[in-house]
Amino acid sequence: MPSLKQTIIRGGLEGLYFTCAHVALKPFVGGVGAILTLHHVRPPRSDRFQPNRLLEVTPRFLTRVVNYLRRAPVDLVSLDEMHRRMTERDFRRRFVCMTFDDGYRDTKQFAYPILKAADVPFAIYVPTSFPDRLGELWWLVLEAVIARNESIGLEIDGRDRNFDCATVAAKRALFEELYWWLRARPTEAEMRGVIRDLAARYHVEVAAFCEELCMGAGQSLPSLPPIRWSPSVPTP
Repeated sequence: MPSLKQTIIRGGLEGLYFTCAHVALKPFVGGVGAILTLHHVRPPRSDRFQPNRLLEVTPRFLTRVVNYLRRAPVDLVSLDEMHRRMTERDFRRRFVCMTFDDGYRDTKQFAYPILKAADVPFAIYVPTSFPDRLGELWWLVLEAVIARNESIGLEIDGRDRNFDCATVAAKRALFEELYWWLRARPTEAEMRGVIRDLAARYHVEVAAFCEELCMGAGQSLPSLPPIRWSPSVPTP
């Protein structure tokens, strides 16, 4: 279920679109360009509980976006070209950059053929711990714990609490509550400690997600040299 915040944002954007106000505002808020930040590109899954679905687009969707942008009066440019335009204030034409976070295997399997066919430049940002197999995709661990159990126990603010998650609706509500509680922890170490404890208690292998989903060090895309990882922060 969408949150109240998501509903309000969507309502506002739809209001702009259906009243055509976005056309009138374009000269004032259109900007000089945009960076499209993507994560997973893969076929849709059938699971009813997919709280991290907002991090995915389908190959069909990416193809439609690329085709649309190729027809639009914008330039699809690399990050280097974007940097040049920004530093030299070369704003004669609007631009779009495409980036992919976290170095997932599906970037190579599904996104790369689409972008290569359309001759679209792109960049991949990879946390160094992912190809080293030391990374923790904690948001997926949380999803797995909730998906595989009908109730879970967790110490929150010094007291033990038990949560029902027997239904899809309950799982969605619990994920939303725990996700933002975890994000509010004072330190990254504390948040990851909670996730590791949950994973151990409910028999979820933390390292398995990185191994299954992320490209390894030295992997390459076809016709490109082996990927050299640049440090970045994983983005749930």
